[in-house]
Amino acid sequence: MSTTLFIHLGFIVSSFAYENIALKKPAYQQYPYTGPGPANHLMEASNAVDGLKTNLSIWGGQCVLSDNDKQTATWWVNLTSILSIHHVTIYYRTEVYGWECRHGQYGEACENVCGQCIDQSECHHVNGTCLNGCRPGYKGNHCSQTCEFGFYGDQCTQECGNCHNQTNCRHTNGSCASGCDVGFHGDLCKTECESGTYGHQCEEKCGQCKDLSKCLNTNGLCLTGCQEGYHGDLCKTRTSPKADEPVRNGWQMGGYMTSVGLIMIILFTLVYIVILSLIRIFRRCTPASQQDMKRENLNSAIKQKDSTEHAYTNRSYVELSDCRNGPEIENHETSADV
Repeated sequence: MSTTLFIHLGFIVSSFAYENIALKKPAYQQYPYTGPGPANHLMEASNAVDGLKTNLSIWGGQCVLSDNDKQTATWWVNLTSILSIHHVTIYYRTEVYGWECRHGQYGEACENVCGQCIDQSECHHVNGTCLNGCRPGYKGNHCSQTCEFGFYGDQCTQECGNCHNQTNCRHTNGSCASGCDVGFHGDLCKTECESGTYGHQCEEKCGQCKDLSKCLNTNGLCLTGCQEGYHGDLCKTRTSPKADEPVRNGWQMGGYMTSVGLIMIILFTLVYIVILSLIRIFRRCTPASQQDMKRENLNSAIKQKDSTEHAYTNRSYVELSDCRNGPEIENHETSADV
């Protein structure tokens, strides 16, 4: 005969669990969220003690959310009795920001705004320095200082142009808000007027300067003088014909009179010389008929004078007969001696 032994092992299990003593208890929040959203009840203080923790997103309706732009966030729960608390568990929202400040903010409690960082990049979340430098027109570690008077652009290293009445240009791009000063044009007012133009926006045209490149770009003054027929500082006034006609006629008349005078003097001189020459020739060479009459008169006079006077008269006859040929004069002298 067989005997079967059944042994039953029994275990006494002791279980220990903690009770959520804050569940469904009254809760309070100092600054509840009042911003835009589906409904404010989704962020009420009671959500923190409702026992739900399956959806911890901002609009999940299971978390409490404090208001924006507050330095402190206060929340408490009333346990309604004196209890012994073993531990406190807090479930945070899943969309919380990190320890750093938001984009564009820095400093303690992220209360400072970043400066004019280049390309709107972030500044350092602690000290606010721009990590990639400043935008054009700004300088300094925080890029919060504008360029000094007369400068603009990247790192404020470029000089402004010739703005109207020496006003300052825009510190970002160098353009002149009031336009250009006289003698210059362009977006930056750094380009002088082209040759032959001057004045505001280079709209004025130079006058009749001898050299258009010497026309002053600010006021149109001709530095090398005017072309013929024009006068004045700008060489835009034509010279009046009546104004210089007496002078020109005077010079012409004076030159004409001088020329006529010289010609008359030359003519008188030539006439005088010719007359003198004719007189000499007339005296030295008389016609033959007159010479014959003189000879007859002299011959009759020779017969009446004595021999001593005959020689003297004969010599006079010889002088009047110089125009005769030599042999003939010698014959007269011989006959006179006989």
